[in-house]
Amino acid sequence: MRDTNVELETLVLVDNEDNQIGTAEKWDAHKGLGKMHRAFSVWVFTDDSYKDVWMQVRGEKKPLWPGYYSNSYCSHPREGESYEGAARRRGVEEIGLIVDPKMVIKFSYHASYKPNGKRVGSENELCALMIAVTPDQPTPNALEIDGDMIKIPLDELRKDMNRNQEKYTPWFLMEMFKIDDYLRDLKK
Repeated sequence: MRDTNVELETLVLVDNEDNQIGTAEKWDAHKGLGKMHRAFSVWVFTDDSYKDVWMQVRGEKKPLWPGYYSNSYCSHPREGESYEGAARRRGVEEIGLIVDPKMVIKFSYHASYKPNGKRVGSENELCALMIAVTPDQPTPNALEIDGDMIKIPLDELRKDMNRNQEKYTPWFLMEMFKIDDYLRDLKK
């Protein structure tokens, strides 16, 4: 099992234009309403037809949105690390894949995790949304992901997301529309 020391991570705090304004320990950046920090989110497709994507169920030990369905993997760049470099590093650490992620868009969002109405913490991120393609099978890190990755056709995923939004992470719900726009433009 890979040890990623995620709780010891230092995150890069940024303003709305992605200028670094400081650093914070991972939980300090997520507690309360959170502090805006850099993040990335990668959707890994099985081939360049972009029909099937790998999904995960977030690990039950995650402090925010444990057990929720989400994109292939996500994390945070380290200080001085590019979004793409961080995504390549975490692809190996989190799902055991070497991938070459491509930037789709950066967007900011804020979402508070409030199970039973009590705020546990928040995501306050400037997120780089990326896609990657590989025919290889992921091997999920059990510290990060519950069970095996789920390969699902994008069309089925859209339908399920519309019927069962409550089981997906908030960033995933936002990203689905951005991925759809990107893939539509790609096919033009």
